[in-house]
Amino acid sequence: MPMGFTSQADAQALFDEGIRAAAFLRRGFQTSFTNVLRGQTVSGPVAIFDFRYRTDDPDAFRPADQDWGNHWTEQTVFAFDVRESHFPDFVLGPRRGWLERKTSGWLERQDDPLKGSTITLGLSSPAIRSIDFPERPEFSSRYELRAVDVESVRALFRPDVLDFFGQQPRGKLLQLEKAGNWLLVFREGVVVRTSGLEAALEEACQACGLFRG
Repeated sequence: MPMGFTSQADAQALFDEGIRAAAFLRRGFQTSFTNVLRGQTVSGPVAIFDFRYRTDDPDAFRPADQDWGNHWTEQTVFAFDVRESHFPDFVLGPRRGWLERKTSGWLERQDDPLKGSTITLGLSSPAIRSIDFPERPEFSSRYELRAVDVESVRALFRPDVLDFFGQQPRGKLLQLEKAGNWLLVFREGVVVRTSGLEAALEEACQACGLFRG
C-alpha cells in the first residue's frame, strides 16, 4: 500500500461522491469495486480500486470452462478528485476498442439517476463529438478523444499532452475519463498488483497533472 493511504471497507463513500457519473464505471453487468484505497498525492486526492464487470457477447467464443458469451474484465482504476480544477468532461480511449460501444455495457441504464448529464448522454449521442489532431499522427493513430465541449477540450490537449499520450506503448493504452468531479486513469483489462502499485500510481499522477495546469 502506498505510504499515507488507507484501506476502505467498500466503495460506498465514492458512490456518495458521484463517482458513477463516469460511464466506464457503469459498463457491463454484475459490477464490483474491490481493494479500495484512498490517499493524497501530488496531483490531489485519489481513490484506487479494482473494477470488474461482465459483458454479454453472444457471438464470442469462450473456453469450455466459461459461460458461452460471458466475458469478465477487471482493471485497476486511479480516480482523482479534480473538483477544484474545473475542466470539461471528456473520454480518451483507444481508436479501436471500448469507444466503439460494441457491447451492451455501453447502453444507458434505464434507472440511471444521472440521466441527462454530459457523459450519460451515451458515446453515440450526436452531442458527443470526436476531436481530431491530424497534425499529430502518433496520437491520432492510438487514441480517439470525445467530448461535448469540443473547443474547451481541444485546448486542454496542448502539444505536451499530445506528446505524452502519443508515446504510450501500443496495446494496453492508458485511458482516461473525466466525468464531473472525477478523472479516471486506467488500462483496460490490467490489474495492478501490490508490487507495481507505486509505479502505476506515479504514472497516473503524471497523466492527471497534465490537466491541472
